[in-house]
Amino acid sequence: MSETDNVCPSPTSDGSIRSEKFWRDLSELFIDALWSIDCDGHIRLDPMKQLKVDMSILSGRPLNECIIQEPVGIENSNKILRAIRNNWNFRDLEFQLPGIAGDARILLISGMPTVDDDGNYSGYSGAIADVTQRRLAEEAARQNKAMIEASKQTQMVIAAAPICLFLCRGNPPTIVFNNSAAREMFNAQDDKLHGTPLFELIDNECDRQEVALRLNSDGCLNQFDAACRVMSGPACWGSFSIRQIDSADGAALLVGIVDITLRKKHEIELSEAKDTAERTLIQLRRTQQNLIQAEKMAATSLLVAGVAHEINTPVGIVLTASTLLSGKTDEVKRLLSEKRLHRGDLEHYLESMVEMLTCIESNITRTAKLVQSFKQVAVDQTCDERRTFDMPSYIHEVLVSLGPRLRKTGHTVNFEGLTNLKVDCYPGAIAQILTNLIINATQHGFDDGHVGRITITLDLQGDAVYLSCADNGKGVPPENIGRIFDAFFTTRRFDGGTGLGLHIVYTLTTSTLGGNISVHSEPGQGTVFELTFPRVTPTSPLPVRT
Repeated sequence: MSETDNVCPSPTSDGSIRSEKFWRDLSELFIDALWSIDCDGHIRLDPMKQLKVDMSILSGRPLNECIIQEPVGIENSNKILRAIRNNWNFRDLEFQLPGIAGDARILLISGMPTVDDDGNYSGYSGAIADVTQRRLAEEAARQNKAMIEASKQTQMVIAAAPICLFLCRGNPPTIVFNNSAAREMFNAQDDKLHGTPLFELIDNECDRQEVALRLNSDGCLNQFDAACRVMSGPACWGSFSIRQIDSADGAALLVGIVDITLRKKHEIELSEAKDTAERTLIQLRRTQQNLIQAEKMAATSLLVAGVAHEINTPVGIVLTASTLLSGKTDEVKRLLSEKRLHRGDLEHYLESMVEMLTCIESNITRTAKLVQSFKQVAVDQTCDERRTFDMPSYIHEVLVSLGPRLRKTGHTVNFEGLTNLKVDCYPGAIAQILTNLIINATQHGFDDGHVGRITITLDLQGDAVYLSCADNGKGVPPENIGRIFDAFFTTRRFDGGTGLGLHIVYTLTTSTLGGNISVHSEPGQGTVFELTFPRVTPTSPLPVRT
């Protein structure tokens, strides 16, 4: 607003204003008081109504003191003073003065210069209107309009909210308001939801009781998932959140329900998939156990075949020698019965008998040792019996039992290290580990036609047994080192490899013996498997059959 919006020059058409017209114009202002400035510049008031301001601030005082002291409308005060100095009219300039009740009163002041009958300036007169109530009413109306607008916006937000919203009152809580999302979720018309008890939206009785219990104890509810009872159509799930609020009509419950039907469907599907996966995993583990057991039995079968082949020769020699000895005996008996037995014949028979018995004894002893080694190793490989035994001697028995198989390959196996070491553990695990490591070296460690060397080393490092199996073969490719102990990993699957040999070694070392195993290899530099395990196997956990 410009400075002259409320101020304008006085009319000077004829140099005078008739008093009748002046009072008529003033009466149209619905004024509360008339004011004028005398020749000395002091204000004189003529209240037409009871003004609720301190009259001493205005009456009888110089205009500039009254106006300048006005604390709020300084800009309007300057307009009034400028208008009076220039003999201009001014209208409805607002300012505040202290009220008699200690409040602030809002006043509108209007004025115009006065002239005498000769057209000469004779003073200034005007009117004052107390518009305090009007301004308060305008402010109240403005706030009410703002509240109405905010309420409309709130209603629009609630109506358009993507989650179900309910307003409930009473005990038990009953729905008095719901938005469109609620009607859509529960497949109901607006009038069918109104008056419905809140708890009837929950399908399960136990969930209803749980919600009621929490509301009574906590006064609120946070994200409680429950199956909902819809008016028609398929069932749905909702996440309930409830808060107590104070409204103009009293206490109420604001209920928000998020539709989680899709999430629950996915959770059920995931749960079913998880159950299926767990069942499949159990079946796979059983299959793996069966395959591992079959692999162990296959190793025992190879041992049986090798030992059977190995004892075939001494048994054949024994059979031949005994047959020959039987023939020689029959010949001596015949000569004796015919009384033609000479001293030379008897001496020759005795020499042959001694030679044949020596041959029979050595081969029987050899066979007995093979059978004993096979028996001990085979029994240990098929049971989990724990006992105390001499480790070097047992390794020697395992190597003897593997002798027939090793001789076919041409590779040599050497044993180095301690010659006397008592251990308390599971000999079957030791036999299986050594067998698998040596067979793995003969199958994968050397190129075809290459004769290599395998070295078994035994040592004691504190209370831990150190056992290694090293070969001077072609080594393991770097990309396979990290997978070498994985179940079913093999580079010779089409040559009969199962990929379980080293996995069994790893499982027996870590689970049964309670130790650790590592592998080191460089291409062309051979491979070394190093095992460390307690000299006395811990009693817990129990050995795991793999």
